Amino acid sequence: MKKLFSLITILLATIMLSSCVYVGSETPVVIIPPTYSLTFNNQTSIDVDDWYVQKIAGKKFYVNPNMTNPVYIGETSTISGLFAGRYKICFSLYISGAPTAYYETEELWLNNNFEYTLYQRLITIRSAEAEETETKEFYLVGTDGTEIPLIKKTEE
Repeated sequence: MKKLFSLITILLATIMLSSCVYVGSETPVVIIPPTYSLTFNNQTSIDVDDWYVQKIAGKKFYVNPNMTNPVYIGETSTISGLFAGRYKICFSLYISGAPTAYYETEELWLNNNFEYTLYQRLITIRSAEAEETETKEFYLVGTDGTEIPLIKKTEE
Protein backbone atom coordinates (compact mmCIF):
# COMPACT_ATOMS: atom_id res chain seq x y z
CA MET A 1 0.00 0.00 0.00
CA LYS A 2 2.86 2.32 0.83
CA LYS A 3 4.34 1.71 -2.61
CA LEU A 4 1.02 2.48 -4.29
CA PHE A 5 0.61 5.67 -2.27
CA SER A 6 4.19 6.75 -3.15
CA LEU A 7 3.59 6.00 -6.81
CA ILE A 8 0.35 8.01 -6.87
CA THR A 9 2.05 10.92 -5.07
CA ILE A 10 4.90 10.93 -7.57
CA LEU A 11 2.45 10.72 -10.47
CA LEU A 12 0.35 13.64 -9.15
CA ALA A 13 3.45 15.75 -8.50
CA THR A 14 4.69 15.06 -12.03
CA ILE A 15 1.36 16.07 -13.56
CA MET A 16 1.19 19.25 -11.48
CA LEU A 17 4.76 20.26 -12.28
CA SER A 18 4.46 19.43 -15.98
CA SER A 19 1.74 22.07 -16.40
CA CYS A 20 4.14 24.65 -14.99
CA VAL A 21 6.92 23.81 -17.45
CA TYR A 22 5.13 25.31 -20.48
CA VAL A 23 6.03 28.97 -20.80
CA GLY A 24 4.89 31.00 -23.75
CA SER A 25 2.09 32.75 -25.49
CA GLU A 26 -0.81 30.90 -27.01
CA THR A 27 -1.22 33.53 -29.73
CA PRO A 28 1.74 33.81 -32.09
CA VAL A 29 3.35 37.20 -32.50
CA VAL A 30 2.92 38.42 -36.07
CA ILE A 31 5.35 41.05 -37.26
CA ILE A 32 3.90 43.14 -40.06
CA PRO A 33 6.51 45.08 -42.03
CA PRO A 34 5.86 48.78 -42.53
CA THR A 35 4.25 49.99 -45.73
CA TYR A 36 5.08 53.07 -47.74
CA SER A 37 3.41 55.30 -50.29
CA LEU A 38 4.57 56.67 -53.60
CA THR A 39 3.12 59.96 -54.86
CA PHE A 40 3.14 61.02 -58.51
CA ASN A 41 2.76 64.74 -59.37
CA ASN A 42 2.09 65.93 -62.93
CA GLN A 43 3.64 69.35 -63.61
CA THR A 44 3.55 69.11 -67.41
CA SER A 45 1.16 70.53 -70.01
CA ILE A 46 -0.10 67.03 -70.88
CA ASP A 47 -2.40 64.70 -68.93
CA VAL A 48 -0.99 61.37 -67.78
CA ASP A 49 -3.46 58.76 -69.09
CA ASP A 50 -2.54 56.02 -66.65
CA TRP A 51 0.15 55.25 -64.09
CA TYR A 52 1.09 52.38 -61.80
CA VAL A 53 4.00 51.04 -59.81
CA GLN A 54 5.48 47.66 -60.75
CA LYS A 55 7.46 45.56 -58.32
CA ILE A 56 10.57 44.22 -60.03
CA ALA A 57 9.30 40.70 -59.27
CA GLY A 58 6.34 41.47 -61.55
CA LYS A 59 3.28 42.49 -59.53
CA LYS A 60 1.62 45.78 -60.50
CA PHE A 61 0.11 48.19 -57.97
CA TYR A 62 -2.58 50.68 -58.96
CA VAL A 63 -4.50 53.48 -57.29
CA ASN A 64 -7.62 51.66 -58.51
CA PRO A 65 -7.01 48.33 -60.29
CA ASN A 66 -10.43 48.35 -61.98
CA MET A 67 -9.86 51.41 -64.16
CA THR A 68 -7.22 53.66 -65.61
CA ASN A 69 -5.49 55.96 -63.15
CA PRO A 70 -5.01 59.35 -64.80
CA VAL A 71 -3.08 62.24 -63.28
CA TYR A 72 -4.32 65.45 -64.85
CA ILE A 73 -2.22 68.57 -65.36
CA GLY A 74 -1.19 69.99 -61.98
CA GLU A 75 -2.70 67.11 -60.00
CA THR A 76 -1.29 64.45 -57.70
CA SER A 77 -2.01 60.74 -57.22
CA THR A 78 -0.75 58.36 -54.50
CA ILE A 79 -0.38 54.59 -54.28
CA SER A 80 -0.17 53.35 -50.69
CA GLY A 81 0.49 50.02 -49.02
CA LEU A 82 3.81 49.28 -50.75
CA PHE A 83 6.36 47.21 -48.86
CA ALA A 84 10.04 48.07 -49.04
CA GLY A 85 11.59 46.78 -52.23
CA ARG A 86 12.59 47.43 -55.81
CA TYR A 87 9.98 49.05 -58.04
CA LYS A 88 9.64 50.98 -61.24
CA ILE A 89 7.11 53.70 -62.06
CA CYS A 90 5.21 53.23 -65.32
CA PHE A 91 2.93 55.76 -67.03
CA SER A 92 1.50 56.72 -70.38
CA LEU A 93 0.94 60.08 -72.05
CA TYR A 94 -1.48 60.83 -74.83
CA ILE A 95 -0.12 63.52 -77.12
CA SER A 96 -2.62 64.66 -79.73
CA GLY A 97 -1.75 63.44 -83.22
CA ALA A 98 0.86 60.96 -81.97
CA PRO A 99 0.69 57.38 -80.70
CA THR A 100 0.36 56.98 -76.94
CA ALA A 101 3.80 57.26 -75.37
CA TYR A 102 4.69 54.76 -72.62
CA TYR A 103 7.44 55.51 -70.12
CA GLU A 104 9.00 53.71 -67.18
CA THR A 105 11.80 54.43 -64.75
CA GLU A 106 14.80 52.35 -64.07
CA GLU A 107 14.74 50.31 -60.87
CA LEU A 108 14.01 52.40 -57.76
CA TRP A 109 14.51 51.32 -54.15
CA LEU A 110 11.51 52.19 -51.97
CA ASN A 111 12.04 52.12 -48.22
CA ASN A 112 10.35 55.38 -47.30
CA ASN A 113 7.37 57.46 -48.41
CA PHE A 114 8.47 59.15 -51.60
CA GLU A 115 7.16 61.70 -54.05
CA TYR A 116 8.06 62.06 -57.71
CA THR A 117 7.17 64.99 -59.95
CA LEU A 118 6.90 64.74 -63.73
CA TYR A 119 8.24 67.77 -65.63
CA GLN A 120 8.81 68.59 -69.28
CA ARG A 121 11.41 70.68 -71.03
CA LEU A 122 11.91 71.75 -74.61
CA ILE A 123 15.03 70.47 -76.26
CA THR A 124 16.40 71.48 -79.63
CA ILE A 125 17.45 68.77 -82.05
CA ARG A 126 19.74 69.61 -84.96
CA SER A 127 19.59 67.42 -88.01
CA ALA A 128 22.48 66.67 -90.36
CA GLU A 129 21.10 69.36 -92.68
CA ALA A 130 21.44 71.91 -89.83
CA GLU A 131 17.69 72.12 -89.36
CA GLU A 132 16.52 72.69 -85.82
CA THR A 133 13.37 71.24 -84.32
CA GLU A 134 12.08 71.58 -80.80
CA THR A 135 10.60 68.61 -78.99
CA LYS A 136 9.31 67.95 -75.48
CA GLU A 137 11.39 65.82 -73.15
CA PHE A 138 9.82 64.41 -69.99
CA TYR A 139 11.69 63.73 -66.76
CA LEU A 140 10.94 62.80 -63.15
CA VAL A 141 12.43 64.48 -60.10
CA GLY A 142 12.35 62.80 -56.68
CA THR A 143 11.72 64.43 -53.32
CA ASP A 144 15.47 64.60 -52.77
CA GLY A 145 15.98 66.55 -56.03
CA THR A 146 17.43 63.62 -57.97
CA GLU A 147 16.43 63.42 -61.62
CA ILE A 148 15.17 59.93 -62.47
CA PRO A 149 15.93 58.71 -66.02
CA LEU A 150 12.91 57.62 -68.07
CA ILE A 151 12.86 54.84 -70.60
CA LYS A 152 10.42 55.39 -73.47
CA LYS A 153 8.58 52.25 -74.53
CA THR A 154 6.87 51.90 -77.90
CA GLU A 155 3.90 49.89 -76.65
CA GLU A 156 2.50 48.61 -73.38
